[in-house]
Amino acid sequence: MDAPDRTLLGSVAEANFVANLKGARESLGLSQSDLAARMRGLGFSGFYQTTVSRLENGERPVRLGEAIGFATALHQSLDALLVPEELARWMDRILADIYWLGERASRFLAARDDLQKTREGLATTIAEAERLGYVANKDAGVGSLEHELSRAQLELESVTIEQLLRMERVNDGVDPEA
Repeated sequence: MDAPDRTLLGSVAEANFVANLKGARESLGLSQSDLAARMRGLGFSGFYQTTVSRLENGERPVRLGEAIGFATALHQSLDALLVPEELARWMDRILADIYWLGERASRFLAARDDLQKTREGLATTIAEAERLGYVANKDAGVGSLEHELSRAQLELESVTIEQLLRMERVNDGVDPEA
């Protein structure tokens, strides 16, 4: 089996790096001058806007130390800057979705904990009302304290995960039936 052409592999990797470098810079809203300033802040003293421009235009090769510096300056992994541009965009989307899911999971768990605390609080209120004799009449009708407390407890116990998720979608401005 023939060995891969290292020149071709190197130029493909560099082309990927340059395309992703520019895309990452632009997605952060950085100018070439801003990126050059970040590189200088990392110890690359000879970096200016023209250096970044020449790199992005393929007029100057990227050195390994510089590539690591760019990854650091752009809050990217070196791997993410070396993959084909389309794959890098998909990786960004996946990471954004993972972050979004983590945020939603945290909010869901907080809502679940609040629901449990509300259930416990209601049980304490019912027990206290019973202790004080407010719920002594087991045959109390609609509108009585006992009836209202029992109804509230049943409603809280019937809240499901699906309903919490639906409430979350409504809070996010999304049609819950979608």
